[in-house]
Amino acid sequence: MHFYRYNIGDYRKDTGHLSLVEHGIYRALLDTYYTEEHPLCADDAKLMRTHGIRTQDEKDAYQNVINDFFFKTERGYEHDRCNTELGLIYEKSDKARVSAEKRWGRNKQKNSIKSVGENADSMRTHSERNANASKSDANDMLPSNLVTQLPSNTVTDKQTTPRNARTPTALKMLLDARISEQVANDFLVIRKAKRAPLTETALAGIKREADKAGWPLENALKECVIRGWVGFSAEWVNKPQTMTAGKPSYDDGQKRDYTQGAGLL
Repeated sequence: MHFYRYNIGDYRKDTGHLSLVEHGIYRALLDTYYTEEHPLCADDAKLMRTHGIRTQDEKDAYQNVINDFFFKTERGYEHDRCNTELGLIYEKSDKARVSAEKRWGRNKQKNSIKSVGENADSMRTHSERNANASKSDANDMLPSNLVTQLPSNTVTDKQTTPRNARTPTALKMLLDARISEQVANDFLVIRKAKRAPLTETALAGIKREADKAGWPLENALKECVIRGWVGFSAEWVNKPQTMTAGKPSYDDGQKRDYTQGAGLL
């Protein structure tokens, strides 16, 4: 890989004690780690030679950096933040692959003529072609040390983490609940804008309220989209609304004669 996230605040907080020489050596070692997607080799002489470390001051600075930020295992010099960032990148790549498979799978069903299918394939973007790598291919790309060292929420061998044991995505939950893709995507946009991730518990609560109101779940979600709601309550739709000072308010149920005192102009 040739790109990784660089958080200036985090970096300065962790490296404020380094000299300029140590900064240069540390950044060079990080670049190698991310480029090779693998821990650094544990051969100090080789690392110093390949990174242009020649003088005694540079060698001392190299040793300080290794001692401060890396830990040695049988796979080489490892770095916790590098392992985490690589895992997130593989996870994002896997999600992009699933999204691309859905999009192009629908196109293949609509186009029974082979030539039409080939034309559709030729229109895919570079990122979508990369995303079409299979799950096994993505795992093959993940270094063996990262499979064992990365947190449990990162991509691992699918034989060790069964697909049905993974937490379903919000879109998949809605589609499984027979919500149309358009309504599902619109509702998720509302939730995302208000920083309210859709969980299984939240969806179950919305369905319970929709059942209480006698509404199909899809109709309840449509109402949420129209009104900009992140949730749904039967009370919100079962009580008639009146206008008070330009704002909707719920009727208290009392009967009133609104014609009393009215006259003709």
